[in-house]
Amino acid sequence: MDLYFFHHDEFERLYNCSLYNVDQIPLEKRQHKILGIFLFSLSTICEILYIPCMFSIWNRMANSHCYKIMFYIGVIDRVARDRDFIKNPRPRLTETRMTETETEMQNLTRDRYRDPR
Repeated sequence: MDLYFFHHDEFERLYNCSLYNVDQIPLEKRQHKILGIFLFSLSTICEILYIPCMFSIWNRMANSHCYKIMFYIGVIDRVARDRDFIKNPRPRLTETRMTETETEMQNLTRDRYRDPR
């Protein structure tokens, strides 16, 4: 964060991704089906385990203010995740074509930040 706020030029040099063109890599090489299935399964298991945890917190909520806070944080977490899923269930890759000006800017940026080694 220090780079981002106080040395923004250095941040742009290190973390600028405008050098990459998405169209250079075919869609088939950008898809990782095994990793996707693994992460989907893992997130499903975590979501299922979330229910008994919330139920356990609900049962102890009358005894302590800490459990009330934990329960409300859990509810907010669930609502936020559901809202994000409803808003964007599956991000889609849009095919983009670069204009001539964007291509020129990309080349200028690449030359400007080229590593002198």
